[in-house]
Amino acid sequence: MILGRELLLCMLAAGGVAGCSFSSEGMDAATPVSATYTAPEASGLVAVRPYPTVNDVCQVIGESEATANFLDHTATLIGCPVHEVGAIADRMAEGAVKVGQVGSWVLLSIPDETADDKLS
Repeated sequence: MILGRELLLCMLAAGGVAGCSFSSEGMDAATPVSATYTAPEASGLVAVRPYPTVNDVCQVIGESEATANFLDHTATLIGCPVHEVGAIADRMAEGAVKVGQVGSWVLLSIPDETADDKLS
């Protein structure tokens, strides 16, 4: 059963109900709700490594049919799950530009000098 509060939180976090999962078992008003997302590969993306560190949810995205229009030899393409608004905001604060969305992943382009600084 999807509770109204859960649906609203998921819609705010993910921009819709696609990719959200809920369970009402054992839930009370204080139970946190989280959205889930698919692996980049399920959206046709090739994940190379986490960005900017191994503990981060965003991924450097490699070349694939899904990214052909987004690749630029002067920038690093990364993807973040669409509901990870904090991670997306952090990357944009670092100079990333949103270039598109593929499946449940937001694609961001980071100028190479910015990406290189974060990885060193």
